[in-house]
Amino acid sequence: MSRLRAALVTMPVATFAIGAVYAFQYRTRGIVHQSLVLTHFLAVSSIIGSYWFLCLEHYRPTKCQYPGWATFLAGSGLFWYGALRHKASLIPDERLGVVMNGPYRYIRHPIYSGGLLGAFGLLGVAPAWQVLVTWITLCSSLWVLAVFEEREMVTRQGEAYQQYQPRTRRLIPGLL
Repeated sequence: MSRLRAALVTMPVATFAIGAVYAFQYRTRGIVHQSLVLTHFLAVSSIIGSYWFLCLEHYRPTKCQYPGWATFLAGSGLFWYGALRHKASLIPDERLGVVMNGPYRYIRHPIYSGGLLGAFGLLGVAPAWQVLVTWITLCSSLWVLAVFEEREMVTRQGEAYQQYQPRTRRLIPGLL
C-alpha cells in the first residue's frame, strides 16, 4: 500500500481509536486501563508516523522550507504545552474541572491545534498534493473528535463548560 493510502486510512482510524478510548474512559469515569493508555499512545504515534513518513517521501531540502520548519516547531510546542497544562488530557478526571489557563484561555483544544499547526508546517516543508490531502484528512478527523469531546465535556462538566465555550474558539484563537 502506498504511503498516501496508508496515511489516509491511518488518520481517521487512529482518531476513531482515540475517540473510542475517551468514550470508554468517560463512561467508566476515568478508570485507567493500561491497554487504553497503550491504544491512545499507539494511535497518536501512528498518526504522527504516517504523516511524517509521507512528508519525508516528498521532502526536497531548500532554504524556502525554513518557515515550514518554524511552523512545525511552533505547533509542536503548542501541542506539548497544551498536553502538559491539561492534567487530564489522557485520562479524563472531572475532579480537575475545566482547564481555562495557558493556551486553554484562548482555544478549547490546543493539543489538536498544535498538531494541526505542526502538520501544516510539514506541508510547507514537503509541499505536495499528497501531503495536502492527508492534512485535510487530519483536520477533518480532529474536528469530528473535538466535537465529540465537547459534547462529553458538557455532559461531564455541565454549566462550567457551557460558560467556557463562548469565551474561546475550538481550534484557532479568534476565528474557529
